[in-house]
Amino acid sequence: MRIPSYLLTETVEVEKYKGKSAYGYVFDDPVSYRCRVEPNRAQVRTLSGDEIVTSFRAFLNPHSNDDDVPPLSRVTYHGVTYTVEQAAQQRGFSLSHIELRF
Repeated sequence: MRIPSYLLTETVEVEKYKGKSAYGYVFDDPVSYRCRVEPNRAQVRTLSGDEIVTSFRAFLNPHSNDDDVPPLSRVTYHGVTYTVEQAAQQRGFSLSHIELRF
């Protein structure tokens, strides 16, 4: 079950992480998502194994059933760009929503 649209009161731009090149990280073009953003301080473990504290948690409906936002993607929220530290696809009978911590 998808998140009802009346709960998605914010908009973020997501640049999905594609990998590395000789010049640094490579990202897709920005895509806008309607979402719910909550201030939520949480201690998480990054891909490199470090423990950090994230400031926000966002819930967004995917654009398609194979939509994925990998860690290290960039999220722009209220004009500030953050790095996605954790991303999880939440599933019921199909892809329900995506939860990001940044």
